[in-house]
Amino acid sequence: MRLHKKFMPVIACAFWLNNVNAQTSNEHPYHIQRHTDGDNVMPLVSSSNTQADKRINDYLFIDALSQLATQPQAKKTVTPMPASTTYGYNVVRNDRKVLALNLHMGYCGAYCEESNASYHFDAQTGHHIGLTDVFTNQGIAQLDAKINQLNIARIERTVKHLKSIKRDDTTEAQLELYTDCLNSKKERAKEPFNTFYSTFQINNRTVTFTSDRCSNHAMRALDDIGDFDNSLSLTQLTPYLTTYGKALFSQTASDTFHPSAFGQILYGTLGNARITMLLEPPQSPNDANESSVSGQYFYNQYKTSIELYGSLKGNTITLTENDERTPKTITLTISDASLNGFWQGEGKSHPISVKP
Repeated sequence: MRLHKKFMPVIACAFWLNNVNAQTSNEHPYHIQRHTDGDNVMPLVSSSNTQADKRINDYLFIDALSQLATQPQAKKTVTPMPASTTYGYNVVRNDRKVLALNLHMGYCGAYCEESNASYHFDAQTGHHIGLTDVFTNQGIAQLDAKINQLNIARIERTVKHLKSIKRDDTTEAQLELYTDCLNSKKERAKEPFNTFYSTFQINNRTVTFTSDRCSNHAMRALDDIGDFDNSLSLTQLTPYLTTYGKALFSQTASDTFHPSAFGQILYGTLGNARITMLLEPPQSPNDANESSVSGQYFYNQYKTSIELYGSLKGNTITLTENDERTPKTITLTISDASLNGFWQGEGKSHPISVKP
């Protein structure tokens, strides 16, 4: 389960892209092209490392659009289309340590909104950088508490201001909204850490954490705060960083990225067929010895997403395809970052093997 908001397909869109033409060099190792495919616009990266390019492009396309990436084309352009929805991206970092991209899409329902998702990739390998790659487990729990307290303080200041001004129906509704939100965050502060509720964006010398706003879509117009953005400096972050995380912000230090089986593009075979898979990091309560797992995979030949859901217990992953017609299961054993096991369905069994 990803904690950032997912993108949704649109029928007709007007597109824009910002800061996308990074030059390929030692300082900017990836060239970012604009790619349009029907109603979707995506960044498409290329460099001298074609394997890293494939990992990055496949991750972006699978996670955001549930489709395999296209191949880079030098003269691909974007054709603007008249509508009220916009979908674009910007490059946050593109250096020898990390490629950081921010995808954003605006759409209109009861109100117009924009959803954002930050993606980070190891510049040397193209592997996706997740939260636990940058921060220690203890650091993640401490950061979650710190960010929650910053959000509480922000709401308390807003509530204090609303109580100091002349009341009307709007301010009364805002007070109710923020009071409920404040109570919810204070209750969460009393509970043991379970899930990190913020997304993060790695900048040059800071990391910005974004937490969901207090309002739902229908009440968006009442919410003057919006999403909670908290940027922490390297000095503030250092106690929470892994060795690899520290290296991302250092001009001299380096550390090798070690991918896991989760949160990475996995390539391999099912029977004789080539496949591509992405499994989200497991989600579980603190006291559970079994975690929920979701993801998707593709037969490379057919390029159609097959959704997966299941569980992780010990080093065994049991997955079921989202197919109501015929039950199909995949059982995998984790060995380092590799997954090996069997696919079963329609009275058949085939070996399956994938790795980052």
